[in-house]
Amino acid sequence: MGVVELLSKVLAKQNGWSRVYAEGYAAGETLRRQDQKLQSYAMVGIDEWALGFRAGYFERQSPDSAQVPIAGTPEMVQKRRSSN
Repeated sequence: MGVVELLSKVLAKQNGWSRVYAEGYAAGETLRRQDQKLQSYAMVGIDEWALGFRAGYFERQSPDSAQVPIAGTPEMVQKRRSSN
């Protein structure tokens, strides 16, 4: 299982997203982090995958923006400990 597939599975479960939307989001975020250009289909597509892709690609452009916490990361562990 690749990084995109694993990340999409976690995001779908954590955020209540459809698996297709989460796969698009993870693909878009991965492409953005690799500083690659947006694919033509992702710019104009209106299905769930393309919507998720654009959300992942365009979100958090600045380092000051909020990050999406993923379960098991130190931030989430600390958050859980402090809320108990």
